[in-house]
Amino acid sequence: MLMNEKLRSFITSCIFFMSGSMSIATQLPAKVVDEDASKETLALFQNLRAIAASDQFIFGQEFPTDFSRVGGLNSDVNGSDVKSVVGDHPGLHGSDFHYFLDKSDEEREIHLQAVQAAYSRGAVVTFDWHMTGPDGTSFYVSEKTKDLVPRILGKDPKALPWFLSKLDEMISIVNELGFPIVLRPFHEMNGDWFWWGNHIGNENYIQFYRLFVDYVKPRVNNVLFAWSPNIDPDFTYYPGDNYVDILGIDGYEPGSVSYFSIERMLESLAIITEYAEQKGKLAAFTETGHRNGYPQVDSRFWTEHILKPIVSHPKARGIAWVLTWINSTWSGPYVPHKGLTGTTAYQDFQEFFMHPATIFERDLPPMYQIR
Repeated sequence: MLMNEKLRSFITSCIFFMSGSMSIATQLPAKVVDEDASKETLALFQNLRAIAASDQFIFGQEFPTDFSRVGGLNSDVNGSDVKSVVGDHPGLHGSDFHYFLDKSDEEREIHLQAVQAAYSRGAVVTFDWHMTGPDGTSFYVSEKTKDLVPRILGKDPKALPWFLSKLDEMISIVNELGFPIVLRPFHEMNGDWFWWGNHIGNENYIQFYRLFVDYVKPRVNNVLFAWSPNIDPDFTYYPGDNYVDILGIDGYEPGSVSYFSIERMLESLAIITEYAEQKGKLAAFTETGHRNGYPQVDSRFWTEHILKPIVSHPKARGIAWVLTWINSTWSGPYVPHKGLTGTTAYQDFQEFFMHPATIFERDLPPMYQIR
């Protein structure tokens, strides 16, 4: 019933989106970092730009079908916590190469099938990479990894070959998939928690990100490259327009913590959307959610802290998507699940889903076709 209501309420904006914004988007130059990108990849970029220009945004989640809050790791590619609440999957499926390269073969297969199924249903697929250091233990900075980036850039005889070999493993997966993805490496670089974080300095980070893109780009043709600092769009870490297709920010608990007010969220989103519009790129809210007691705390988070502020802001609403984090036995919940039926958070997320500005999987136009 909810899906039918969603489709009825959405039909007017869908007609406009397909007949108006999409035709406008095809007239815009689709210049991406990879000049040899596949037609499907260019189409994805064009269609994401059309969505960004439509005052709508795709809702996404990290591992939406791969994990569930109650059951943990999930091999059912047709089941998700989001679908159990609103009858549809997120329109954007987030994944992480860490789970392909550092987990068991069984788990790797689950994540592989999940992204393949998401693409086959027409969803957008994005990858980040919590890349562990050479000892394979952690992606957080430590005494062993605090100077890893300078050693890689300095062509250390151990560090550089290790790094390039890891890129080769990742590239193999990208080519195995074959379909377009958004790749968001070395995120939150202005924070102090990852081994590629702010302790290495902005110039080292810029050279490191460029090394990554320069190595990956000639070996694939199905990647859009994203860059996402933490909370503030700190352009002192920006690798340059020749290296970035999509600008994002990561920020949790907007409006619930003193250091990240709703006003600050909107200001950050406005900065990256305005830059993206000027440069022919894309902007996105690449990570957000509520980690501190949700859904009991701020049970109307999705409508009051995300939806209403963003759609009412003339610049912030120009993002292409909003992605939240993992629902699992060890993470979240970031969205309600069927175990929360009847709660305020459950009803709030249904309201979020029903709003014409939010795009879930079945609302998506053909994202890999130029129209």
